[in-house]
Amino acid sequence: MIPIGFPTLVDRAPRFSLRCAKWLGLACLLAVSVSASLLGESLEKGPVYFYDRYGSQQTSKAVASYRVFTPFEVNWILIDEPCLIRKYSKDGVTLDVLLSDPKLEALWVRITLEKRFTDESLAAALSAYGSGWKRVRSVEEVGLEIPLLHVKHVFRSERGRLAYFSPVTKQLMIYSPSVIEFFKDFHAKRAEEQAKVPVF
Repeated sequence: MIPIGFPTLVDRAPRFSLRCAKWLGLACLLAVSVSASLLGESLEKGPVYFYDRYGSQQTSKAVASYRVFTPFEVNWILIDEPCLIRKYSKDGVTLDVLLSDPKLEALWVRITLEKRFTDESLAAALSAYGSGWKRVRSVEEVGLEIPLLHVKHVFRSERGRLAYFSPVTKQLMIYSPSVIEFFKDFHAKRAEEQAKVPVF
């Protein structure tokens, strides 16, 4: 059942199976973990957590940095930290998980379904990540001084967590606080550089 006030975001499609909705709910929890080296806040979910729910990862790659898509004015932000990007898949649900290195804690997750997201499966995914999810109606509701280009597809939980549903790729992305900190730092540096440009 969709929570009261939950917005209709996606085209109607055949109802997603309860089994897949269950896996979706677990998937969203993966993204709550935060790199302790960045913010000191973590749910301590790592490879063992993923393995217990999705089995062995399909792929795993160590990277020095990773670009994350965002709903903000600058669509791609570089996470300039050593990371692991891993892919998991089970029961029609695929996860791309960005893990901090060496702590192996989830920083960001992207969820893709074999079938299109329905309102029910999207709500199930978000509710597993936190409570009180609502669609953002203005930039001010996000609580960040960062321009948003896709406000109507951004969600905020009652704890201030952010998620973005892409109407183009039909994927759900959930951002940990540490990734949001990267967004804030990037925009602060960008604004500082722009202020230094002489005006003629």
